[in-house]
Amino acid sequence: MNILFITTEHPASLYGGLGAFTREFTRELRKYCNVKTVYLHLTNKPLPECDGDIDYVLTPERKFVVNSLDGAILENAASFRSQLEPVFKTFNPDIIHCNDRQTYLPFRFQKNVVYSSHLLYCDMLGIANIDNTYFHELKVEQCALNNADIVVGYSRFAWKRIKHVAPTCYPISAPLGFNADAFYEKKDSNVLNVAYFGRFENRQKGFMNFIHAVSILGEEYLKSKNVRVCLYGNGEIHPDVDTSAFSRVEFLQGKKLYRAYAETHIMVMPSKYEPFGLTGIEAMASGCLLLCTEGLGMDEYAVNGKTCINIPRDPPGIAKVLKEVIDNFKKYKPIAKAGKLAVRGWTWKRCVLAHLDIYRQLMQGRTSNLRLAASSESAAVLMEFENADESARTRYNASLASFYKENIEQGKNLKETLVIIAGDVSEVIAQNSAHIISTTAFNPKGLRHTLECLFFDKDAYEQVVVFGAWEMTVKPEIALSELLRITAKSLTIYFKTGDSLLWQTVQMESVNDWEELLANYEYPDWKITSYKNDIPECAGYGLVEFEKNNG
Repeated sequence: MNILFITTEHPASLYGGLGAFTREFTRELRKYCNVKTVYLHLTNKPLPECDGDIDYVLTPERKFVVNSLDGAILENAASFRSQLEPVFKTFNPDIIHCNDRQTYLPFRFQKNVVYSSHLLYCDMLGIANIDNTYFHELKVEQCALNNADIVVGYSRFAWKRIKHVAPTCYPISAPLGFNADAFYEKKDSNVLNVAYFGRFENRQKGFMNFIHAVSILGEEYLKSKNVRVCLYGNGEIHPDVDTSAFSRVEFLQGKKLYRAYAETHIMVMPSKYEPFGLTGIEAMASGCLLLCTEGLGMDEYAVNGKTCINIPRDPPGIAKVLKEVIDNFKKYKPIAKAGKLAVRGWTWKRCVLAHLDIYRQLMQGRTSNLRLAASSESAAVLMEFENADESARTRYNASLASFYKENIEQGKNLKETLVIIAGDVSEVIAQNSAHIISTTAFNPKGLRHTLECLFFDKDAYEQVVVFGAWEMTVKPEIALSELLRITAKSLTIYFKTGDSLLWQTVQMESVNDWEELLANYEYPDWKITSYKNDIPECAGYGLVEFEKNNG
């Protein structure tokens, strides 16, 4: 697989996370496929040279006089695309991965373009604050979101914000990663270190709210509790801002930064807008108790009361929570420990493997399946399931688990079988089955299977058993097509026939419903071999079996 990766943020850049993503993501990606990284130089800074991370450095060559920002943007796009023509002829990329705004336009009319968005800057600013420059940024961004074959975001929060900017977009949620080996823990028991890590920028990061919260607590209180407060980041702090309560205000990188994380007990992340928040993961990996704003990208890895503590958005609210944690820090140590364990799986390898699955789907012409899996309809069904009364889900899962063990496992070798369920996989254990996946949970790569989009090759399993997941399909004909695609011999679907579940989207009333779906399938070599509208051992459920005629 040949991947052409396009960025406008040089991997050596320490401002923000885009440079780090380019550097770490492409280094890991090169282990699995052929990668060429192109850096589009759009600033007035000196032109960097190619290195181990960047294969091509391009700067715009303007051939025409332009008098508008629109004209300059289009002229840049045409120039970059022209300069890359030799690369297309020699490298012949299977996938073009454009990473954030100004990267997309040169490839507007190319096939197999993936656009990844880390920060919807115009969305963050708000309409009232968009000036002439960022109005054009918004137009460029909307063009990418609405026209790229696949859009990748990195949290459910980002998914919602992308839909806000481009309602017709179908963004896929994929995980990010970090270098876990670089972070360690070295806490001093004689002092309590509280810190902020990030840019000294208030509109997104909210760092002034943290400064005001510390001011509310007061230096006398901090000294009485032997608390040392630090600000680690880059940017300027206005001279009128009082930082006398802070022991250190500085920018760190490399080993010094890792040591600061290691020594910190409590990390406060008061972001107002955060599509993911890598600093939160880095703090948790260092054994810090993370105090972060709820409802942002941090929700992907930080759960209030379990692996983090949520804070309000206003300085008095932050001060109140911070005081509670400082006064009773021993009580919160188990949460910090749980957080450290929870983020171990957020690796660049996992991130890359998820993207590779997305790339393969795109190369196989399965763009519509990816988009359907990321649609608002699919998200709404998942939300209905997650918001349903816990007792209803518990009864549902318990019924399926019991019936599964009695009727599926017994006397069968399921090593070549894929079992697809909805709900908690741990409640349905197949002791001799090679694979169980849930359509309501993320898989080990950080992606979520739906019946409309299963990340498996054709004929991947001899037998596939669907157990309770059918009721959540939003497109039954596509779901059946997907199931038959990955099945080599036989497919069994258990489906709800009694009272509808709260999250149920489809009701199969007779064998005719299944025969009609099968007739719409493009391969005629499948037939229904068994149908039961009611299973005595599992009230309210029926089953239908399909077999492939290989003769």
